[in-house]
Amino acid sequence: MDARATRLSDLIEALRARLGPAGVLTDYAAWKKEIFKYGHAIVHDKVVVVDPFSDDCVVVTGSHNLGFKASVRNDENMLILRGNRRLAEAYARSPEPAILITHGITGCGKTTLSQALLEQIGAIRIRTDVERKRLHGLAPTARSDAATARMLYGADATRRTYDHVLHLAASVAAAGFVAIVDGTFLRRWQRDRFRRLAAELGIPFVIVAFSASEGVLRRRVAERARRGTDASDADVAVLEHQLGVRQSFGADEVGDIVTYDAAAPLADARSPHAWSAVIDRIGALRRVLVTN
Repeated sequence: MDARATRLSDLIEALRARLGPAGVLTDYAAWKKEIFKYGHAIVHDKVVVVDPFSDDCVVVTGSHNLGFKASVRNDENMLILRGNRRLAEAYARSPEPAILITHGITGCGKTTLSQALLEQIGAIRIRTDVERKRLHGLAPTARSDAATARMLYGADATRRTYDHVLHLAASVAAAGFVAIVDGTFLRRWQRDRFRRLAAELGIPFVIVAFSASEGVLRRRVAERARRGTDASDADVAVLEHQLGVRQSFGADEVGDIVTYDAAAPLADARSPHAWSAVIDRIGALRRVLVTN
């Protein structure tokens, strides 16, 4: 490897440490291949927003430099979006970061429901199930035998996982986005770490607590295990364990909690009003933080 490639390798490792989710350089490894092939790679993007708060708004984005060379000589792209007010407003508004964590026993639908939530509020989600496996070099849907399970789900591995996703959540928030951390968060120490992080950053913190009956939980976990397509390895035995070890919310946590009925039809979660309590809670906390 020549000196230039070595410097590029160092740069990639530096970016790996700073970019956030570990999957960026795993899932998009072709970028790394391209860099080594050509010796350099530049990715740039322009965004032009016109009348973002009107129904006639326009968003122009892409690599096009809005100049002569971009139009005549370079290999550029441009996308023009008209009338997408939600997108236009998202570009125009100042960053408003927050940290949201989920809470609930396996099978309550945290991942499915948090997907609907992130689509409503424009958040970035971090899944503990996925990041736990990435830390051990495993694909998200890799199945675990007994030995692998002991490696993945021991106390040390769990602390390492939560350390890792805490760092990722901090990176997302520092970039001005809402971070949703999808995990069970059944232990008080897990919730406290993210609560302290939000306090240190001076941003809203919300616990989205999903609840469903034990019968619903058992049925969903059994169905998910049969499909074998999700990152979660939790089976009915894990469900029973979680029911036994979960730690109740403390009195000082009650103000952070927004509850959601996880047994409700999924279509309800996609309603524009489904997450109004979460949105209102974030807004109220922002007002308090600004006032203070």
